Amino acid sequence: MKALRVLTIISFFILILLPVLAFDFREDAVSEIDNRKLSGNPFSEEAMASGDLTGNIEKYVEDRIGFRDKMILSYTVF
Repeated sequence: MKALRVLTIISFFILILLPVLAFDFREDAVSEIDNRKLSGNPFSEEAMASGDLTGNIEKYVEDRIGFRDKMILSYTVF
């Protein structure tokens, strides 16, 4: 029983970490689904000028999290 719990916990953490490990760090990346340029580095000069650091970080993570396009496509098809 304990082995089953450990296996479940490990599987859960792997499921959570996969999108983080597949993060998209490319500059000037474009989303094929949204047909727009993804958010830039939240620590750049122009992003810091806006003064909303937490908002910029949130947009950056939302745009560049791993498997984002696949998740949106799957949700649309479903």
